[in-house]
Amino acid sequence: MATIFQFINYKPVVYSGFDKFNVLVAQKLRSQGHNLFFVFFDTLDEAPELKEAIVRSQADIIFLKSGQNILARTIAIIKLLKQYKPEIVHVHFINQIKLLLACLRPFFRFQLFVSFHSKIWEGTMEEYKTRKGRIRYFFFKTYLYLLAVASEKVFCVSEATQKQYKAFVDRPNIANLHLGIERPHGTYSGACKKLGFNPQDATIRICNIGAIEYLKGLDVIVKALNILQGIPDLPPFQFCHIGGLRSQPAETDLAFLQRILLLQKEYRLEQVFHLLGKREDIMEILPAFDIYVHPSRSEGLGMAIIEACAYRLPVICTNTGGMPEIVEGLEDCYLIEKEDAEQLAEKLQKLIRKVYLGKNSLQHPLSSHSGTSYLSYEEWWQKFDIDLLTDKLINIYLNEKTKVQ
Repeated sequence: MATIFQFINYKPVVYSGFDKFNVLVAQKLRSQGHNLFFVFFDTLDEAPELKEAIVRSQADIIFLKSGQNILARTIAIIKLLKQYKPEIVHVHFINQIKLLLACLRPFFRFQLFVSFHSKIWEGTMEEYKTRKGRIRYFFFKTYLYLLAVASEKVFCVSEATQKQYKAFVDRPNIANLHLGIERPHGTYSGACKKLGFNPQDATIRICNIGAIEYLKGLDVIVKALNILQGIPDLPPFQFCHIGGLRSQPAETDLAFLQRILLLQKEYRLEQVFHLLGKREDIMEILPAFDIYVHPSRSEGLGMAIIEACAYRLPVICTNTGGMPEIVEGLEDCYLIEKEDAEQLAEKLQKLIRKVYLGKNSLQHPLSSHSGTSYLSYEEWWQKFDIDLLTDKLINIYLNEKTKVQ
C-alpha cells in the first residue's frame, strides 16, 4: 500500500476535465488499497462538484495558503511530508513548488513526478536567448534540468510540450501523457433541453469553451463574427462562450472582458454573441452545438477541443501547441494561424453552410457525421480515452515504486 500526494496547487472554480482525470486516478488507487491526498490552495467552495467527487473517491484533501511567502510555504510542505511520509509525490502547477519538492526529494526519499500542462517555449533556443536574455536562459534551462534529474518522470501534456522541453534538456524520462476524457454520453435533445434551445431550430450554433483571458483568443472570435454577419445569404448562426474569469483574475483579464463587451456592442453582435458563464456539465451540453472554435494564442493541449472531437463536432483551432495533435486526421477540422480573424471567418463560413445543409436534412449532422478522413474514430479515441490513460499513469506510479523497493 502506497501513500500518494497529488500537489494540484490552485483554487478550482469548476470541476474541470483535468480534475476529472485526477479523481478517476484516485478512485482506482483507492480500490487497490492505496492512500491518495490532493493538495489545493485555500478552498474548494467554488467547485462543490469537485469536492463531492473527491469525497466519493475516498481521497483526502489538504489545503495550502495561496498567499504564503516562500519560507512559510516551505515549512508547510515539510510538515506535510514529515506527517504523512508519502512514497509518491506528483506536482502539477507552480514552478516554485516543483523546484522545492525536487530539492526535498533526497531528504524524504519519495518518488517524484512532475507535470507540465502548458507550453514551455514555442520558438528556438536562440529566440529565447534574444527575447529573455542569456542569464534567464541559463537559469530556466538549469531549472528544467534539475526537475528532470530529480524526477522519475516529467510528464508533458502534449507531444509539442515534450518536444519543447527536450529542446532545453533531452533526457529519456521526459514523456508525453495526454489527459483523457470519458466516453460521450450526452444527446442532442437532452443538451438542447439543458440550454433552452429549440431542437427544431435550424440556426447553426457555434461554441467556444475557456477562461476569459487574452490568451484564449475570444477577441479573435468576436472579430470573425463581425466579418460573418456582413456575408450575404449566410445561414443564421449563434455563438456561445462557456467559461468565466479565473478565481483571482488579473486586472488585464478584467480589462479584456470589458474590451470584449465593447466590441460586442461596437459590432452590434448582441443578437448572435452570448456569454453563458461557467458550467460543470460540458459533456452533457456539447451535443447541442454544431461547430466548435478555439483560436487560442497558446495551449498546452486543449481539453475542450478533445471533448468537442469526442462528439465529432467540426472544429477550428489554432496551429500551435498540442492542438494539432488532437484534430489531426479528423474530418471537418481545420487549423488556422494565431490572430487571424479573417481565416477563422473563412473556415466558419464554409462549415456553417455545410452543417446547415445537414441540419435541414432528415438527420441532425451529429447522427450521420462520419467523423474522420483517414483516422477512424476508435483509433482517435485510443489517444484520449480517460480509462486507458489513468491506467497508464497508475502503472507508471507503481512500477517506479517497485523498482525502488
